Amino acid sequence: MRWYAISLLAPPLILLLTATALYGRATLRALGQNWLLTLTSFLPALVVMIVFNSVAEEIGWTGFTFARLQDRHGPLRAALLTTVFVWLYHAPSFYVETRSWVATAIILGFLLLPHLASRFIVGWLYNGSGSSVFIAGLFHAMHNAMVNPTGLGIAAYGIRRPTFW
Repeated sequence: MRWYAISLLAPPLILLLTATALYGRATLRALGQNWLLTLTSFLPALVVMIVFNSVAEEIGWTGFTFARLQDRHGPLRAALLTTVFVWLYHAPSFYVETRSWVATAIILGFLLLPHLASRFIVGWLYNGSGSSVFIAGLFHAMHNAMVNPTGLGIAAYGIRRPTFW
């Protein structure tokens, strides 16, 4: 149960604490004003991410790629190598969104460290939970549901994407 709690509760709490530290009480006011969006926007987005996207992605990224690399290179190197694949995998979608290779490169540069941190966390969750791809997928879904336009960070906390995005 603790791995479910960590993968589903820790990310929104960390985001709330970080956003409050960066933006002050504005984040808490936004959450107070937009709390209904957690039920009508964020939770449906989370369910869609779980069912149609993130768990399936983690079958490949964690259950296949990370697991095999970890057997050969250990968990840290496996997370580093998997990060490269995941990071490059996202490049075409950023290009389609921005229609600019320069903007795509800026976004990829901006997201390199978060992708790396995410891969370390997913690897830790995967190994700690007894090789549960589902736990890894829940964390991935929570992350995606927090950062997409209907998600917790943007809709409920009032955080805006960088202007170059």
